[in-house]
Amino acid sequence: MSDSNPHGDSQPLSFAREFHGTFNGRQLSYQAVAAETFIRDFKGEAAAAFFTTYYVASKGEDSAARPLLFIFNGGPGSSAHGCTWAPLAREE
Repeated sequence: MSDSNPHGDSQPLSFAREFHGTFNGRQLSYQAVAAETFIRDFKGEAAAAFFTTYYVASKGEDSAARPLLFIFNGGPGSSAHGCTWAPLAREE
């Protein structure tokens, strides 16, 4: 793999957009981010890439007090029916 994304950039691509919604009667502003991440070899060259989408509340609550949810799904060698997800809570 060359040290770039398909567009020839040497840095991973990332796109973000702000949204606002009402969830369970509560207004929330959040940011949706779609990004790629390069996995680099020992020489610092991109050896692989993966794509993520994540959502972050923009303001309000303390981020350390909010739960974190990971969802792994799909991709070559990983079918959609093998979806895994679990909320994580930080313990003091």
